[in-house]
Parts: sequence; structure tokens; C-alpha cells
Amino acid sequence: DNGFGYVINADGTSVTIKRYYGTATTLTVPLRIEVSGTSSGGTTSGSTTAAYDVTVIESAAFAGNAGLTSVTMQGGGSTGNNNTTTTAATGLLTIGDRAFYGCPSLTTVTIPATVTSIGNQAFSDCPALTALNVTAGNQKYVSNDGVLYEYVGFNQGSTSSSLYNTYTLLQYPSGKLSAGYTAPVVIANRLTAIGQGAFAGAQSLSSITLPETVQVIGAEAFRNCSALTSITIPDRVTTIPGYAFSGCSALTSVTVPDNVVSIGEAAFQNCSSLTGVQLSSKLTTINNSTFYGCSKLTEITIPSGVVNIGASAFAYCTSLVKITVPATVTAIGSNAFLGVNGLTMYCHSGSQAANYATSNRIGTVMT
Repeated sequence: DNGFGYVINADGTSVTIKRYYGTATTLTVPLRIEVSGTSSGGTTSGSTTAAYDVTVIESAAFAGNAGLTSVTMQGGGSTGNNNTTTTAATGLLTIGDRAFYGCPSLTTVTIPATVTSIGNQAFSDCPALTALNVTAGNQKYVSNDGVLYEYVGFNQGSTSSSLYNTYTLLQYPSGKLSAGYTAPVVIANRLTAIGQGAFAGAQSLSSITLPETVQVIGAEAFRNCSALTSITIPDRVTTIPGYAFSGCSALTSVTVPDNVVSIGEAAFQNCSSLTGVQLSSKLTTINNSTFYGCSKLTEITIPSGVVNIGASAFAYCTSLVKITVPATVTAIGSNAFLGVNGLTMYCHSGSQAANYATSNRIGTVMT
């Protein structure tokens, strides 16, 4: 089994790799695993030999592996490691969520043409990773300049042209040394989504330019992009999800487009250089810890229409001296302004904000 922990799948002909216990630094995932006798979960007995196609890499199977520097996954054909038969192997089909998450020495990955499913953050937070390559012939995934995209293709039964022939940016390699990202021409006008954790930990990027076709940004999409100073969020985006920009410590200003109705938990947490935020007029919710630790933020205006400010939303915004809160706000969570001294809240007499300020000894100016 060459150090692979595995389980035989229900079809009786293939296996799922659950963990790697080997010490290889340059690894080729085999097309097949040969098993002597009967097997369950990687244990063997007897003297007969059977070969099982490797079709699935389970979630977190290689996560945190400190020794891996290069991984090649295979797809189809009748040759490869542990493959002594002449029947063509199925090839790898599925790479699970966070399968290679946080592998600190991993520099390059090759994904075979047979793969049809790649889970969330499969290659995220690999600080040495410079390129994700896809073997020619894959119908669902493509690599451009080392960046991994998913081709969405035709959405069966849909009449909306926005739902087919589009791309999702799945993973920008964290160790890529480019200072800026702009979508390539061949993809830009069909790029509609940024995947979960797609740019997470990309520490060389100082600017990211997204095309106006982008409608969806995944959770943690830009988390810990510590050199990022500027980004324009496209107008079609309606939600900024949890931890989207958390830890972007060089980000100085953000304009939230007018179509955004919700900002998720900790979306801008610890953006310690953020001095200005312009919020959407359609915003209804500021979630828990949204601006937690934004220590250079000096003032902010909450738009009319916001009804909820979550717990710890502005906690430890230590430079915050002015916040304007509309009468539409009916709930302010616990510790929303924890660690903020010298704050003045501009609000309406008798409003929830005014009552909150009085209860928490925050100075007020009635408007």
C-alpha cells in the first residue's frame, strides 16, 4: 500500500485514500493499490492479490503533511504505481475538502484529466505552493498560470445564460510570488464566483482585480492576504461572507457595493490598517465580530436599513471615536464595542442605539 491508509469502496473495485503515512517528498498517487488477501481499512491477510482503482482522496487525507513537496495524481491508463494488470484504471475522480490543506512544503500539484470533483479548500493555506496544474483533457477543471478554475458548464434545464459556460476561481496558490492578480482574458468575462478560501494566505498579493461578472465570493476567500492593500468588490456581489477578508492586515479602505445586504461573521476581523469603510445602502445585517480588531478605523456610518449589529462587531476598534447608528437598528449584540474607549455614538433619542449607549456608558450625540 506504499504508506496509504485506505478503505475499499462499496463497488468492490475501487478504494478511497483516507490518509498517507509514508515519508515520500515527491509523491505520485497510484492508479491502483494492490491488496493481498481480504482487506478492510488497509489491513491484509492471505496470499491472493487483487488490484483496486484509486478513485477518491478523502477530505483532509494529506492535510498538514510537512514532508510533501510535489504531488502528482493520475487518471486512467493501464500503467502506474502498484498497477500490474493490463485493464485500464478508472483514474482519480474525487479530491475531498481540504485534502491537501496546510501542507507547508508543497510547491506543485498535478491534477489528472479524470477528476470530476474537487472539494472546498482542497489546496488552501499551502504557503510554498506556486502552481496547480491540470492534465489536458479535463472537462471540468483548468489551470491558467498555475491558478485553478472550475468550469461550471451547462446547467441542465436552465434558461438563464448566467448559469452556464462560467468559471469559478477555486484556488490561487498561496506561495505564488506575483504582487497582483487580474483574471486572464480567456476567463474574465465568464468568471462568476470566487471559491471558499480561494486566495487564503496568498501573502505576496498586494492588489486583486476582479471582473464585474463576479457574483459570489466564498467564505474565507481572501483570509490572511497580509500584503493586500486594495481590492474592488464587484457590484453584482450581494453577500460578503464570514471571514472573507479576515487578517488582511495591510488593507486600508473598502467600499462595499450597494447590492450587498449582509456582511458575515468576522468578515473584516483584524484588518488592522483599515481606516475607512463605505457600507452599502441596502445593508441589513452586520454580523458578529465583523470589524473586530480593526484598530485604525476612526469612524463609520451605519446605513439606514440595518436592523442588527452583532456581538463584538466593533470590539477592539481602539481608534474608533465616532459611529452613526440609524433608528432602524433594533438589536446590538453583547460586547459590540468592547475595548473601544472615547467613542461617541450619533443616534436618535429613544432609539435602541441610544438605550444601548446609555447602558454601556458610551457618549452620545442625539440626531
